[in-house]
Amino acid sequence: HDVQTFLTVDSLSESARTEIAVCKRDGVRSVFVDHGVDGFRPAMHSADRILTDVAVNPGTFDRGDRGRTTLALGNPCFDPIARAPRRKPAKIRSLLFLGFEDTFYERLDRCAWQEKYYEEAFATFQRLSALGLRVRYRPHPANDRAYQEYLLDFFGVFPSTFEWAVKPTFVQILREVDLVVSSMSTCLYETLAAGVPAVFFDPVYREEAFFPPFSGKNFEEIIRVTSGDDLVALIESQLENPSRLYEFVRNFRARHAPTYLGPLDGLSGKRIHNYLTAR
Repeated sequence: HDVQTFLTVDSLSESARTEIAVCKRDGVRSVFVDHGVDGFRPAMHSADRILTDVAVNPGTFDRGDRGRTTLALGNPCFDPIARAPRRKPAKIRSLLFLGFEDTFYERLDRCAWQEKYYEEAFATFQRLSALGLRVRYRPHPANDRAYQEYLLDFFGVFPSTFEWAVKPTFVQILREVDLVVSSMSTCLYETLAAGVPAVFFDPVYREEAFFPPFSGKNFEEIIRVTSGDDLVALIESQLENPSRLYEFVRNFRARHAPTYLGPLDGLSGKRIHNYLTAR
């Protein structure tokens, strides 16, 4: 079929590695473009991977395990939200919790603690609701609703203390909330791109399990919290004047966005398209 370029969003699974190997054998250019932005250090050795010819990264940070050469072209998931960052509200009135994110290739010493994330996060709902906050919860779209309801019941969460935030879209919800609490997720990157403070919440944090900025300096590259008590204390301290949280976002966008997010100009998709069709 005279294929000149093979585009993939997966370079780790057995099938993807086979596809990349066939491209290499047949002289077809292979290009990796992530469907989101990943922060996990994979539980694999470099010898287990087959690199694509090119990896399109959001920014200049290179994981070193995707492509023989890399290009920093941005990521299309930031395009709808990045050009007009959120202004600091007078007070924090609404926050969004996201579900626990894991993948098939991450380190077992992290994903084994999924229940701890939910235990610590869910225990804050009633305390934050009592502060007058609108607490919303959005599990990963792939998560089963019945399982999520089981977890909430298991950990004794009162339905009156939170709202489900399954709809509307995540981008729309970002326009309505003042703070997002999440485990490692593309949504955390999107939140910062939108100018909204994001707290990386990981009760069993292991630095070696993550790439930067998740493993970076706290309140410089990331806002990292490791307990429900500390999370409530942070939010309570910023409730009436969230200047520290929004100052972090401004500094992150100015100093670190080129490294981890790439250009926040709404043109990432166009740049990637132009690169793929130019040859």
